Amino acid sequence: MRPIRHDTEPHLFEVGQTVRFRNRLDRPPGSAELFRVTRVLPPVGEALQYRIRNEAEPYERVVTEDRLDRVDTANDRKSGSLAERVFGLG
Repeated sequence: MRPIRHDTEPHLFEVGQTVRFRNRLDRPPGSAELFRVTRVLPPVGEALQYRIRNEAEPYERVVTEDRLDRVDTANDRKSGSLAERVFGLG
């Protein structure tokens, strides 16, 4: 087992934040499933980790930060249309 490092970068995601789990092998690319961060875990080596949950699944998953993407929700969405936010139009 690798030792836990305490000098790594801070986690990018917080408990309760909605994220998208990318490159999942059991789902097609672009799957619309969203997950909620249920716990921030200590890093293992260089990898920052999280426990995430999808309401449609009866279990939680442990994933590394590099496999997660931020999802803008109604509470933290910037002003403007989707096209303006994604492509910088407007």
